[in-house]
Amino acid sequence: MSQVERYEWREEPDIRRNQDLGPFVLESLRDFGTDLADTFLSEYEKLGGQPAVGRFTTADHHLLGPHQRIVKKLSEMESLLGADGNKFILKARRELGEIENHVDEVKSEWPQAFVSRRKDMQNQAIADLRRKFVSGPDVPHLSLLGDIPAIRASYAYKQCRANKPTFAFSMAFEDICRIKAQESGGTVLDRELAELMTIPKTAVRTLSALRALT
Repeated sequence: MSQVERYEWREEPDIRRNQDLGPFVLESLRDFGTDLADTFLSEYEKLGGQPAVGRFTTADHHLLGPHQRIVKKLSEMESLLGADGNKFILKARRELGEIENHVDEVKSEWPQAFVSRRKDMQNQAIADLRRKFVSGPDVPHLSLLGDIPAIRASYAYKQCRANKPTFAFSMAFEDICRIKAQESGGTVLDRELAELMTIPKTAVRTLSALRALT
């Protein structure tokens, strides 16, 4: 019987794309998305001194809605179910507290993202915080009662000043837009929110095209 050749697995070194081939298409799409997000945030930051923004002195009740509703729902369930539902409700309340603590922790780290004067390092720090923001916590009981990303985004908005919700928009822009659309009858952006964000027409067309693909 011939001897069977044994294959020994060896981890290959990091494989890099030949520079002569140019950027990979997914890398180009990723860079485009990053630049688009950075542009939106940059334009939003410029609004601070504009007179039109000064009128946003009270919080948007639509954006506060998801968090307010889950708090109310837990209280109502506690009254209706009594001792029979206490175990489940206590776990759901604890999980809501975990979400709130998680958002508060990320928000406490928010100022550190702007310590560096280099824009690219600020953008990277914001991206890292955004990943942390959406990463947790795991809330299996509360997820049966509400939309967790919406609750998390709503609470983040609640923790911001009405005239400067930059943290919430930076961490959960898509979720906040979705909340506003659902609460105001299905429009993607209402007039006041559109004025607040001042998204360029080219960006709106891009977002519309992407939305049509999903």
